[in-house]
Amino acid sequence: MIFARFTLAVLSIVASLIFAQATPKASPEPNTARQVVARGDSARTGTWQATPPSFDVPLRRSWVMPLGAPPSADPIIGEEIVVIAKRDAGLVALDIETGATRWSLPRPVDITATPVIDGDAVIAADVNGSVIAVSVADGTVIWESVIPPGELTSPIVAEGFIVVTSSSGTVTALERETGRVAWQRPAAEPITTMPTLIGTDVVFGDQRGTILALDLATGETRWSVLVSAGVVEAVVAGPGAMFVGTTDGMLVALDLETRERLWAVPFTGAFPVAPVLLDDVLIAAGGNRTLMALDPVTGETLWSDPVPDSAAELLAVPGAVFVATGSGDIVAVDPASGERLWRDATGGGGARLAVTNDMLVVISGDGDVIAFGND
Repeated sequence: MIFARFTLAVLSIVASLIFAQATPKASPEPNTARQVVARGDSARTGTWQATPPSFDVPLRRSWVMPLGAPPSADPIIGEEIVVIAKRDAGLVALDIETGATRWSLPRPVDITATPVIDGDAVIAADVNGSVIAVSVADGTVIWESVIPPGELTSPIVAEGFIVVTSSSGTVTALERETGRVAWQRPAAEPITTMPTLIGTDVVFGDQRGTILALDLATGETRWSVLVSAGVVEAVVAGPGAMFVGTTDGMLVALDLETRERLWAVPFTGAFPVAPVLLDDVLIAAGGNRTLMALDPVTGETLWSDPVPDSAAELLAVPGAVFVATGSGDIVAVDPASGERLWRDATGGGGARLAVTNDMLVVISGDGDVIAFGND
């Protein structure tokens, strides 16, 4: 196998043409230093592409820090720390260079949603409806806000608001600086996704298959559309379309402006995770242990490849898609061809991932935090 060097140059011309006529555009500011939000950006594309990756495959382990507990959420990578939501143990911040513990914050219940780093604060939400802001520097609690009970999802932070969705069927916007409730809206059905930001719309899906949009500033309903079944993990927004995987195994593309269905492709079994959008390739992992790349404009299959177990997570940088399998393997594949580039057996199942331009961080199912790079 020939190992490929990651590069941004591969698809830049084609990517600029995709959905060029469509509005509104879902084009959040890319992360300029470290991954600070779940799935790479507020459009939930699953991609980190601010700058060219500075590492090559195969990757090597830089450090390992045993936590002694399985992960409850994805790690999040700041400038100097990696923040971990540790099951039954609250938040832990590790030094990005060594893995040594910088600080820890015990909590009475699990934090199962990936935290967000926003400036000087880590924003985290737990299973009992509490949202906390803590200091990046030392883990000191800045404020805590309690909203209606229910397992909360990973927040988005935009325009002075923190927005979270709840499994109990509530969408809440908090003031970023104080934690006070700015607005709150009930949904008709239990919400099954984290919020996605599309322009000034907060977009989410529910267990019935309804995708709804609320105004970021006021919480007023902007639009809604129904797909075939419950929406999985996140609505993924691109520069002209949005994509969802459903519990009945459909991968659906909708026009951002009209919400009309562009195409739908059936998979076998419910989607375990939302798809990843990397420039002009949409990559999805079906419940039948198949990894598939599609043209986001037409839904045409570009390549497909079986994986050894169902995917627990997908995350991408230009040049590579990382797949965490249910059996504990981390696999990197070329998004253009599906070629296997690298593999590591991290142990346990259901590993959680975060990636930057120079580092891949994995929390294994056995509770080890593993940093990969070329050093």
